[in-house]
Amino acid sequence: MTSHRAPSRKVVLFRGTEVVSSFAHYATTSPRASLRSIRNEFYRNPVLTHATLVDAKGRKWSIHRRTHTLTLLWLGLRVR
Repeated sequence: MTSHRAPSRKVVLFRGTEVVSSFAHYATTSPRASLRSIRNEFYRNPVLTHATLVDAKGRKWSIHRRTHTLTLLWLGLRVR
């Protein structure tokens, strides 16, 4: 018997090259909510340098701590 998993977005948080944390969001949540949670993690944990977001289609997006708000809005439209 196989289980069917819902597609999700995976977020990996980095400090330099070291992986600090990773978590997943269901694909039913909005992409902006995923980006907002990444931004909240940057505010909460000042040692984080960047994050990688893997969307439901398998594309990888790199988000740096100093990413501009307009760039995040553009990513919110591109990430599925």
